Amino acid sequence: MADIFRKQIRLISHPLSSLLVVGLVLIMAFQNCSGGVEEDESASATVSTGVGGNVDVIDHVRPNEQWSLHEKRIVVANATENLEVDGSCEQEDGVIEWRLGSTSGRARCVKGVFRLSLRPLSEVACGEAEMIIGQQGAHSSLLGRVVRRCEPIATKVVPALDDVLVSDALKSYVVSHAVSCRVEIGSGIDGALSENAERGCTHVCYDDVGVVKQSTDVEGAICSI
Repeated sequence: MADIFRKQIRLISHPLSSLLVVGLVLIMAFQNCSGGVEEDESASATVSTGVGGNVDVIDHVRPNEQWSLHEKRIVVANATENLEVDGSCEQEDGVIEWRLGSTSGRARCVKGVFRLSLRPLSEVACGEAEMIIGQQGAHSSLLGRVVRRCEPIATKVVPALDDVLVSDALKSYVVSHAVSCRVEIGSGIDGALSENAERGCTHVCYDDVGVVKQSTDVEGAICSI
C-alpha cells in the first residue's frame, strides 16, 4: 500500500513540476520581451530629439550668447554672390571660426563687433535655410541662417504695386538706402515649376547688396506669365 501511495505522489508531482517550469519560462520570456521594447522606445526617443542622432548637430541648434548676428535669418536674391553680415560679441579680440555649407572663415571681435564675409553664396542650395555655424574649440553653436531664393521663371516691375505693398518702415529705409522691388513668378520656396502660374508669386524688395528687406505673397493677374 505504501508503494502505491508513493507512486501516486510521483505521478502528481511530475505534472506540477512541468507546469512550474513552463510558468517560469513564460515569466522570463515576458520580462525579456518587455525589456527589449523599453530599449527600443528609449532609442527612438533619443533619435527623435536630435537631427540624425548626432550630438554635434544638436549643439548647432543652440544659439551663441557671446557671438550674435544682428539678423538671425538672412534671405538673399538668387544672384547674390557675396555678403558681409555683422554681429555683436563679448570676447574682445577673441576669434570665432564659422562655416556655411562648404565655405568657412574666421572672424575677430573688435570693439564689440564682428563681421562674416560669406562667399560664394552660389554654393548654397536655393530655397533651403543653410545654417551658419560658429565654433570655438570644441563648442559649436548656431549663429544664424541664410536662405538663397530660387531663380524665378519670370519677373515684373510694378511701381503701382510697390506703393501699396511697401511698408512704412521700408519707405523710411528707402530714404537713405537703395531698394528695388519686383514681382517674382514661379520661384516659390523650392524653385519648382507649377501648373498653377500663381503658385510661388511674390512681391520682393531687395537692398543694394541683394538682401530681402520685405516679401509679400501676391496672386491674381499680376502673376500670369
